[in-house]
Amino acid sequence: MPLMPGTKRRDKLAAAFTCLYQIIVAMLITATVQKTDIVYMNAIFISRNGHFITVFSALRLIITSFSLKKIKLKKLESSSQN
Repeated sequence: MPLMPGTKRRDKLAAAFTCLYQIIVAMLITATVQKTDIVYMNAIFISRNGHFITVFSALRLIITSFSLKKIKLKKLESSSQN
């Protein structure tokens, strides 16, 4: 991520750590949640945006993954009852 020539070293390090943090968060979420299209789309979205959007996307991703698991459990329960 190129910065302006006059940018201080501290700002460059902060930008590098922010980028690294976002990539790690995206990798962890992708690794721990079911592998669906929604997960991959959200992981890409998380890795390219700021901290606020990262938290928002992670929460949305967690909610989405839990709702998908609940839907699958309901389908299994209904199929086992029939």
